[in-house]
Amino acid sequence: MKKLLFITIATIKRIFMGEERHGEYIVYLKNGQLESKKNYVNGKRHGEYVVYRKNGQLWYRRNYLNGKLHGEQITSHGNGQLELKENYVNGKFVN
Repeated sequence: MKKLLFITIATIKRIFMGEERHGEYIVYLKNGQLESKKNYVNGKRHGEYVVYRKNGQLWYRRNYLNGKLHGEQITSHGNGQLELKENYVNGKFVN
């Protein structure tokens, strides 16, 4: 079931199957700007998980596989420049 929720600081679009998050979970700031996009499968983070700063710049991008960090993980400074890049395999840091 898809829902749009209006709260004081953001609009959230999410899909629930029972009590678990499932599918894409999107949060918009009150001004309509995208704040985050997250993906879940059966309550676990799965796929891309992206959060933006209030200035619209990427804050961080995570990738998950069955709830564990997997693949390239990026964190950026407030000006958009790369701060940190790491790689994980099945939840374990590899570089």
